[in-house]
Amino acid sequence: MLKICDRILAETEYLPVWISLAEVKKPLCKYLIEDWLRIAAGKLDAAPAEWVKEFNELLSEGKIWLLLDGADEMGIADSLGTLSPQLRERVFDKVRIVISCRLNIWEATGNSLSDFDTYKMLDFSYGDGDNCDQVKLFIDQWFTPLNPPLARGETGPIPNLLPRVETTSIPAPPLTKGGLGGVLRAKETTPIPAPPLGKGLGADLRAKETTSISAPPLGKGLGGDLRAALDEPGKERIKDLARNPLRLFLLCLTWEFGQQKLPDTKAELYEVFVAALYDFKKQAFPTTAAQRRDLNAALGRFALTAIEAGYKSILPDWFVSQHLAKPHPELFEKAIELGWLNRVGVDAKNPLKSVYAFYHPSFQEYFAACEIEDWHFFLNHVPQNPQQRIYRIFERQWKEVMLLWMGRKDVVEREKEALIDGLVKFNDGFKGEFYWYRAYFLAAAAITEFKNSKFADEIVQQIIKWSFGCFYKNLKDSQFHSSIIEEARAALPKADYHKAVKFLLPLLDRSKYPHIRHEAIKTLGVIGTGNCDAIQALNSIIDDPSENICCVEIASCSLGKITTGNLRLKAIKKIIDLMNIDLHETAVRSLSQLVFESLDITCESRDLIIENMAKHIEKIDIQLYYFPTNWLIAKAFLKIAPTHHPQYQYATDIEKRSDARIKQIQDSGIDMLLNDINILGLGDITAQNLETQIIEIISNLNLILHTNQDDEMQEIACNCLESILLGQKFSNQAIFLAVIQGLKDCSDHRIRENYQVIWHCAQNLPYPTFYDAWHHPPTTPHPEVPDTTAVGFTSTTSTLNWQTFPQDIAREINNQAELSNQIQLLCIDCKNFINPDNPAAKVYTQMLKQGCPKSDDATKTMADLQTYWDLLLMDSEKSLILVFYNSRGEEATGFSETFLKDLSKFDGNIAIVGENNADSLTAFSPSQSDLIGAIVRWICQIVWES
Repeated sequence: MLKICDRILAETEYLPVWISLAEVKKPLCKYLIEDWLRIAAGKLDAAPAEWVKEFNELLSEGKIWLLLDGADEMGIADSLGTLSPQLRERVFDKVRIVISCRLNIWEATGNSLSDFDTYKMLDFSYGDGDNCDQVKLFIDQWFTPLNPPLARGETGPIPNLLPRVETTSIPAPPLTKGGLGGVLRAKETTPIPAPPLGKGLGADLRAKETTSISAPPLGKGLGGDLRAALDEPGKERIKDLARNPLRLFLLCLTWEFGQQKLPDTKAELYEVFVAALYDFKKQAFPTTAAQRRDLNAALGRFALTAIEAGYKSILPDWFVSQHLAKPHPELFEKAIELGWLNRVGVDAKNPLKSVYAFYHPSFQEYFAACEIEDWHFFLNHVPQNPQQRIYRIFERQWKEVMLLWMGRKDVVEREKEALIDGLVKFNDGFKGEFYWYRAYFLAAAAITEFKNSKFADEIVQQIIKWSFGCFYKNLKDSQFHSSIIEEARAALPKADYHKAVKFLLPLLDRSKYPHIRHEAIKTLGVIGTGNCDAIQALNSIIDDPSENICCVEIASCSLGKITTGNLRLKAIKKIIDLMNIDLHETAVRSLSQLVFESLDITCESRDLIIENMAKHIEKIDIQLYYFPTNWLIAKAFLKIAPTHHPQYQYATDIEKRSDARIKQIQDSGIDMLLNDINILGLGDITAQNLETQIIEIISNLNLILHTNQDDEMQEIACNCLESILLGQKFSNQAIFLAVIQGLKDCSDHRIRENYQVIWHCAQNLPYPTFYDAWHHPPTTPHPEVPDTTAVGFTSTTSTLNWQTFPQDIAREINNQAELSNQIQLLCIDCKNFINPDNPAAKVYTQMLKQGCPKSDDATKTMADLQTYWDLLLMDSEKSLILVFYNSRGEEATGFSETFLKDLSKFDGNIAIVGENNADSLTAFSPSQSDLIGAIVRWICQIVWES
């Protein structure tokens, strides 16, 4: 972030505004003026009026870059969801915004900012030719005597170290004209790591990943042994994991503390990490073997409960108190001391309460995996009755836990084999076998952590067949559906790729079908890194003068991806030679792919690629006007060429034209969807209450599919379904359920045509929910099914019925005796309010029906109702919970603003279920997924905080 700031200052007239989000405790607009600008001006009370005026002018002119650092450090449960509406205020319309966030937080809540371009920090590389071996550099710096590791027994939280780098102050650029911009530019310049000199912003950002410190050569010491161990055969999985800076830090730490042998699985690696971190802290915080065992077990049980409840990143105070601090106070304190749990902020609604996080989410998953013994924890399948069984394996938050469990050396092999057997033989009860495919792909991932499985060969061979798209048993043609092919190709690199190479090599035989042979060559370029047999086979194809040119081009591309040094240079030269002989699309794409997918290209290779791309780029643009071939070569050229190159501007023009073409295609897709909806007579779509409108449109599309006999109208309806579901990012399960309930009774032909849509639904719905939607009729027109369970209960409600909404909440609360004994729930249906501004009498009547005592005084106004409510709060031995809803559900128009303004002055625990903006009241959307679960979790929090 600071490097971006300096780049903006040095090369533009824009003003970078860098903000640490950990310091922001109010709406962003207020913080900018009341805090950031005041501090920048060096004032105690407020920023000078002329500063405020000039700052607002810069905002309106779009001359501000807003750099928001650390969304994960805001200390609130949904930091990105909180920021999203603030960043869409009109004041930021012309502002460029950059946000940094830890990956686990982004993956949990990133849909809130789905319209942002997203970038991920690259892992360390292992070097090639003239390029830096960043892993080696880190190890060198760790073990060099001139820069020793941290002293043993350091106090405080476990450090999250990155490679040590030298820093230097970058001087501030000359002030532009002495105004606000110039003053702030001078104030904001900060000492940051000095990058190597690069060419262009891309080079500078890339330089951030590589320090300019020259590392001493590795000798025969600990560092040399560790780097050599990472290159040993069979350690490819650990070597790949070590690219991550945090894991590499821990690996160096464990190596220093005597663990000088690499484990085989990720679970064993984390077992070593845990032991080393205890040793690292033993001087300041000594622990006995018994204490470590008890703490690990308590953290495991707590981690399991947290993941089950949907808390995988931010852990609220009340949850930590209920499940760890109160039952095990001494272990809780020890977890804080050692850094296994960290206070990462305060609750946005209650600044006196902390929020917590595990040292890293991967440790939460590891501790959880250590507490699981029976494979049925992940899968306990009973066909025809899934609601009574367990299917955690299909919930995304459990996949990594399952893989860690599979890699534990203390779990007997028969347990692991039983789980894999259950996955590969999973009978999901659908003709399309949607969940069987999902189960099989999970089994493919599992054998990477359990290589001795008797199913390993069978699984790898099956994944290869699917990835090639042949032998599809349920369709008349010879191909699997594209959805399965894509998933299989994504799963293959994560399976046991040494086995995969063994099964792929026979497919290189020229007697095989050409398309299968081509796919085999391409796949070796994905999974064959470091495999001698794969490299030799590809090299033989390249050297064979009688070989098909297309195969040679593909093989050269694959060889370039999986090799380094001279062999990679050879592959690049081969592609370029073929381009110079005959400018073919395959060669152009292959060369572009090598630039995009290879992180380590030597200077010699880079210069050769730039020279030949520059020679051909205009000809490709004119003669091979195949979008996106010209777009690919332009993007590749711009990635590696210096900005002063004569052809740089031409490539930029191609990129701009291509980007405009992409936007045109996207816009035409939206226009086509809107046109189709209009043809079907389904009305217009507006920005407000979008998901509610989508559910209504899907219901009408379903009606057309079932009742309209016109094939053209049915085809349009299917296209609309596909455009809606695959073109947008929805998380509301009601949308997926509406689609399933419409397609489930269609003909086999229609289901095959809509396979991709149904497959997408299967990726986003729990298996029991999907099963019920497919096999049982819906109970309401617009079902709402919880996608997670609330703390401490297991939902038995498969659909949300607004007519039984209070009973459904009460039933879930009654499942917890301890909770139900401490609260009195009052649900007020606002459907029949005659006077929506002053419904006091109607509310009072409903409260009497739910067991509240009569009032001696009249209750006709909101002020009367407030007095009555205050008396109830004083006299009640239980916590009173008041929830206002409308049994019309998503069709309701909302609450009166006057009513909400009066209600906001009431004390106590009050929530509304509606789309109104109610800043001082707890509010839930009637269309949100897991509505009942969210309300029950809110009630749990109230009880534990009281």
